[in-house]
Amino acid sequence: MRSELSTCDVRRRTGLGGGGLAFALIAAWALLLPASPSAAGVCGDDVGGVRVACACGDTVVSNTVLSATDPVVSQPCAGDGLLLAAAQGADGLVLELTGLSLVGSGKGIGLRVLRGGAGGAVIIGGDGDTRASIARFRTGVAGVGSNVIREIRNVDLIANARDGMQVRSSGMLVESVTATRNGRDGVRVSGHGSTLTGVESDENLGSGLRVGGSGTTVRARSVGNGSNGAFLTGRGHDLTSSQLSGNGGAGVMASGRGHNASGVRIGDNGGGSVAGRQGAVQ
Repeated sequence: MRSELSTCDVRRRTGLGGGGLAFALIAAWALLLPASPSAAGVCGDDVGGVRVACACGDTVVSNTVLSATDPVVSQPCAGDGLLLAAAQGADGLVLELTGLSLVGSGKGIGLRVLRGGAGGAVIIGGDGDTRASIARFRTGVAGVGSNVIREIRNVDLIANARDGMQVRSSGMLVESVTATRNGRDGVRVSGHGSTLTGVESDENLGSGLRVGGSGTTVRARSVGNGSNGAFLTGRGHDLTSSQLSGNGGAGVMASGRGHNASGVRIGDNGGGSVAGRQGAVQ
């Protein structure tokens, strides 16, 4: 983990002083957000013209570069880590984690995306060799919506109680994401026309990859998972050049139709190479 997990003062330093106007603007932002029992407040780099530091359970409402001084990265969260909700009419929302870690206590969701804006939210763990970790929540990353997430990259999903990632969104790019030792599936996505590239999903108790919907391109490694390397539903997913080996179930478990597994390296899986509906995989 890249951030210290010691107890600290979690009071946010807003830099607002005694100004009532800024507090009124923050309250107005809060009225635009959907009700959530875990939403403690709003935060971001531009909340009514000021930066509000992010604490556990807060909702990010503007493009934000997370800092080591944000309380959310300095202690384990009892529930959700952060919620993301782009303003109504916004083109999108970008959250840069800058290589920092969000750590939970086995409950809640590390990053829960409520609204990604017209183009979808972008979650960047870091640049180059810098990566962020989301660990020990109930689920690492979650979101539901036609374009709730546009891109997530350079993020490690570690030891979450259920799925490392559970997202239903279309046209999504999942790049350089790892999912390791999660309690159910490593990466669980559905929707239309998404791309998973440079994804590694290893040693999860369920399937390494679970892909639904249609037309998702997968270039991934799924090794040593308790169930299947890849579990495909829907139609027309492409696994070309992936590696699915050493899993407790099948290399590929498939229903639906029209899935492509040509060129996939499959071996030493407890349930064989391909299982499920006959003819689902070409």
